Amino acid sequence: MGDGDAGFLAPHTIGLEDASCYPNLIAELLHRDWSEADIAALTGGNAARVVREAKAL
Repeated sequence: MGDGDAGFLAPHTIGLEDASCYPNLIAELLHRDWSEADIAALTGGNAARVVREAKAL
C-alpha cells in the first residue's frame, strides 16, 4: 500500500503535486488575469504574501 487513505493514491495535477507548488497556482491565476481580490477570496486571505512571491517568480 502507498500513501493516502486506505491505500488510495489521489491523482495530482502536474506542477501542483504538493503545497510547495502553491505559488505556481497563484502565478497561473495571475497570468489568467485573476484579480488579487479574487485570489484572496480563493485562498482565504493569505493571498497577499503568496501573490508577492508568485510575482517574484
